Amino acid sequence: MTVRNFEEAAKALTEKGARVFFDAMSLNQGQVELVRGHNEQYDLIVWDGFGRAYTNSDACLKKEQLLFKDSKVMLGKLYELERNEKLDVHIE
Repeated sequence: MTVRNFEEAAKALTEKGARVFFDAMSLNQGQVELVRGHNEQYDLIVWDGFGRAYTNSDACLKKEQLLFKDSKVMLGKLYELERNEKLDVHIE
């Protein structure tokens, strides 16, 4: 998936009532490999390159933590993520 695909998918999620924000993207040759983001409650959300979402509401982020430019800072902490199909992003 491309960055544009993810941005369009985020708009589609918002239209469905799930407002999400992307904080950092890891790219490889123009394709998204990993996206770190959050929702309005600052719950951690991670998407893989296929658009599958994984969440952990116990890893509630502080606003200050979202300001790190290096996504490895947050992902370096070990969080147990659960699959969350409701937040998957799809190309239509």
